[in-house]
Order: sequence, then structure tokens, then C-alpha cells
Amino acid sequence: MVLGHRGAKGLAPENTIASMKEAIKYNVDLIEIDVQLSKDGKVIVMHDATVDRTTDGTGYVKDLTSSEIKKLDAGVKFNPKFKNEKVPFLEEVIEFLKNYPNVRLNIEIKNGPVFYPKIEEKVAEIINDYNYHNSAIVSSFDHIALKNIKEIDSRIYTGLLFMSRLYNLEKYVEELQLSAIHPMWFYLTEDIVKSMHKNDIAVNTWIIDDMSLYKKFASIGIDSFGTNYPDRFNFS
Repeated sequence: MVLGHRGAKGLAPENTIASMKEAIKYNVDLIEIDVQLSKDGKVIVMHDATVDRTTDGTGYVKDLTSSEIKKLDAGVKFNPKFKNEKVPFLEEVIEFLKNYPNVRLNIEIKNGPVFYPKIEEKVAEIINDYNYHNSAIVSSFDHIALKNIKEIDSRIYTGLLFMSRLYNLEKYVEELQLSAIHPMWFYLTEDIVKSMHKNDIAVNTWIIDDMSLYKKFASIGIDSFGTNYPDRFNFS
């Protein structure tokens, strides 16, 4: 399966509805987004802890209210043709994806430099409000957040992000009650894939933007891969 990284990060302004539309145009199976919390507790779709890189604003997400964030332009820095594209809330993403029931959503809880109290509860509440358990997976490099969200709602699928070799991975996956692992491709081996599949754990890797790398990991049986350029992998 093909996962559009931050929508279609290479083709449109990341983590915007425009980027998700672009990814869907190329028949992705999943869309990945990142979430932070605003000053007033809204779940904001943004990769960085600050708004500086991707919008025309400045400051930490945690220090801005949701209404202040909504006034920002999240498209013009990528390309002027995306001028006035807005930063979405998690609810808005789910509302949009309800029109595409075959596309699943990977929600990544960001893991620093800011750690948000109660972000797991808020994400779980939104998933529950939309009855979205079968269409979403929550991932994070913050493995404590994954443990927390599973304790809040055991029905939520969770995926372990990592960029290293992990000791006793099978036991770790079992302890955290994970549904999937999301290793960077650099640390992924065929033995890991076989080990995970033996226990019905999905293996989703990232970021793969060229066909030769895709073929290498497709050959060892990965379940999905994230890409910035879904147009290069339009297999439908």
C-alpha cells in the first residue's frame, strides 16, 4: 500500500487539505499527518512545533490559539498557487476523508521539543466521536504516547515509529500492544518483516521516493511505504 507523507509533501503544501487532495489524485491507500495542540487545546495538523517554516506566521503552536492559527497562510510558501490554504484541524481532515472511505489515516503524535499534556485523550476522543477506529492508526516516536493512547482506548490501532535498531523488538511490540511498526527503511531488514508478520504485526516503512528503493522493500514483504511523491507510485 502507498502512504502519502503529510498528504503529498513533494507536490503540495504539507499537512493541508490541498496536499491530501493531491495524494488522493494518485490513488494512495493511506494519508499521514502530524498533530500538535494549540493554546486553546485544538488538535492542529502541523509537523513542526512552530508555524514558521510552513506558514506566513511565527511562533510555537502551543502559544497560538486555534483562531490565530486559522488566519495563517499555509500554502503560499510552498507555491503562490496555493495562497490562502489553511492549517486544518484533525476534525476537518476526518470530515474530508469521509468522502474517501477506502483511504485510511495515519495520525502521528509529535514527540518534541514540545510535549502536550492530554494530546492522547484529545486524539482518542476525536477518533471516537467520528467512529473512526477502523480507518485510523496513531503513530509516534513518543512511545509513551502510544502506551497512553492504548490505555485510553484499546480499540485504536497504534504504530511504532523508530530510527534505530531496537533490542528485543518482538517483546516490545507485545508490551505496547501495537498493531504495526513504522521503522525508517534504513533500519528495516527481511528478518524483522518475517518476525512481525509471524505475529500479525504490519510493517510500514518510510520515506521511499524512488522506484529502486521501493522494489527492494516490496521484495521483502512490507505492508506499506510512505512517500513524498505518490505520483511516482500510482499503481491503480
